[in-house]
Amino acid sequence: MKRRIVSILAAFALLIACGKDKFQTKPSITLKSISSKIIPVSGNMTLELDYRDKEGDLANEPLLFIKVRNNENVQATVRDTLELELPDFPKRSQGVIQLNLDYQNYLISASSPPTDPDGVAESDSLTMKFVLRDNAGNISDTLVINDIVIKR
Repeated sequence: MKRRIVSILAAFALLIACGKDKFQTKPSITLKSISSKIIPVSGNMTLELDYRDKEGDLANEPLLFIKVRNNENVQATVRDTLELELPDFPKRSQGVIQLNLDYQNYLISASSPPTDPDGVAESDSLTMKFVLRDNAGNISDTLVINDIVIKR
C-alpha cells in the first residue's frame, strides 16, 4: 500500500514538473494580421502583433523595427533600424500591439531608388523584423515578415 501511494505521488510530481507553462519570462511576438504586403505609393501599412510575456512588463520599452532591403540593385537606405515607442497599456501577460506604419517615415527604404526609362522608381523589396524587450531586459525571438513590396 505504501509503495502504491509513493508511486502515485511520484507520478503526480513528475506530471507537475514536466508541465509546460504557456507563458514564459522571455516575451514572444507573432504576426496576427497585416493590411497588405504590397503598399502603393503614399500608402500605409497596419500590423497587429500578438504578444505574450509571463510578467506582462512591456511598458516603457520600445519595439525594435528593422528593415532589410532585398533588391538586387544595392542602394543607400534610410531609417533601417528604428525603436517604436509602445503606448502605455495595462500590465497583461498577453495582448495585441497595433502598429500603423506610414509610407514616408517607416516604409520607404532606398534614399534614391533607380528609375526605369519612363522615370518610374524601383520599388523597395523588404524583409521586416521586429524584436520585443521587457522591463527586465528579456528579449523575444525575432518576428520576420518577408516579401514586403513598397511601390515608389
